[in-house]
Amino acid sequence: MKRFVCIVTVLLLVVVAKAQNYEALDKFMEKYSQNWNRRSVKQLGQPMPSYYFNKKLNSKTLEGKFVVLNFWATWCSGCRILSRDLDSVLFRNMTPYEGVQVIGVDAHENMVDKGLKAKKWWEEQRFSYPSVYGKAADACCDTVKGTHPSVLLVDDKGIIRGRWDAWSPGVAGMVKLAIWALKIVPENGIKADVATVQNLMSQKEWGQALYLLECMPEVASNAILRYKCLLEFEERCAVEYFEKIRKDYKDDPLYTDIMASVVREVVASNSQNCNFIKNGIEAIIELFYKNKGNDYRLHENMGILRCRYADCYKKQSLSYFQQSVEMAKRENKSADEIKRIEKRIEALKAEIEQKK
Repeated sequence: MKRFVCIVTVLLLVVVAKAQNYEALDKFMEKYSQNWNRRSVKQLGQPMPSYYFNKKLNSKTLEGKFVVLNFWATWCSGCRILSRDLDSVLFRNMTPYEGVQVIGVDAHENMVDKGLKAKKWWEEQRFSYPSVYGKAADACCDTVKGTHPSVLLVDDKGIIRGRWDAWSPGVAGMVKLAIWALKIVPENGIKADVATVQNLMSQKEWGQALYLLECMPEVASNAILRYKCLLEFEERCAVEYFEKIRKDYKDDPLYTDIMASVVREVVASNSQNCNFIKNGIEAIIELFYKNKGNDYRLHENMGILRCRYADCYKKQSLSYFQQSVEMAKRENKSADEIKRIEKRIEALKAEIEQKK
């Protein structure tokens, strides 16, 4: 009986290790991928409708494979950019992603009369993945309510696991990350633990490291790892996360260590984001409150960040002055009034240039 229990336990562990964590992926994409479509088109977790483009590319022959469907048309500038992005991001290092089939689906092509011939354009790009055309492509697009562009990720069980609508610079990277999370992680038994996260960070795989951190409990000891990943992955999110750190871990024994790490990250960064620089300044103030003000390096870092913060605001001020000139011209203000503002601009430009 004990032997039977042990065998069952081992089998359960294997299942868990090989399981695809759909909930974790959805949560991650909801949080970090602005093009993730979950609400308006409720398809995640639903079977992909059958499709037949040709003898090699159809839902039957591709059964058991991960499939990426990229809906595009030549008249859609975002489609053309995303098609290139998918080619460069997914095929830059395809060794771990063997068995994933990417298909361009040229749907509702309606500008061929203006010289935008889809097949010719695709062939000129020399993409590493095929595209399909015609009525079958249109039908597939209509069946899944595809837009231009849309990307669907279908897993090895024929279930839709991801959908991204519209183009942004990060979409292709998110598609690759989703494949990594659902295919590579379970196939290789990748663990969501600190050692694995640190290893991925050393390889500059910030998205993968952040995904694993999101799968782990939110604790103070992981806070600086998360902050650094967010900083590299999406600076805006790092700024927002800093406020969470201050709120959740203020009374934690590791709080001063976290604040000190934030200071190091901000000082080492070349970021011109005022809010990010402010994180570092506020972290130093927190350390002053925690009786760490006797460290001369802390005062030096405060000076560095205050100067950087001031320079950052001067550059922002320049753009406001320039907008003021444009508005004054539209409102037909006097030449003297416009010249007065322009003198301010020149003086500020000279001040900024002198600091270089």
